[in-house]
Amino acid sequence: MELHKNDFLKGNPITIDTNVQLDLVKRHIQIVGASPVHFTGTATKMAHLYVVEGDVTGELTLDCARCLTPFPYHYQVMVKETFVDAEGGPDVQDGETDYFPLIEDKIQLDPSLQSAILLSLPQAIR
Repeated sequence: MELHKNDFLKGNPITIDTNVQLDLVKRHIQIVGASPVHFTGTATKMAHLYVVEGDVTGELTLDCARCLTPFPYHYQVMVKETFVDAEGGPDVQDGETDYFPLIEDKIQLDPSLQSAILLSLPQAIR
């Protein structure tokens, strides 16, 4: 899922309500299936910063480490990411901030959504 920086020209927050198919099965050994991710949230622009925040919901099919059978795992994760425009924005590499650069003037949300979901998984899936 991507947003172009020109989408923000009107100055109003952008409401997002969409389904995204992420490739989560290859990202974690115990994920054997994944439904499309549902993201609802808003995107706003402040100077050279773009803030995207909202909720990610969906269902994964996980392998149980104890019983070795697949089971459904429902998740709801809050996401808040800040992206920066390279033209006049703060330094992305200063080491003190969690800014992500725009790539070809676009906000790439898929990597952030994947990371949020994977970090929300329990350490031991039983």
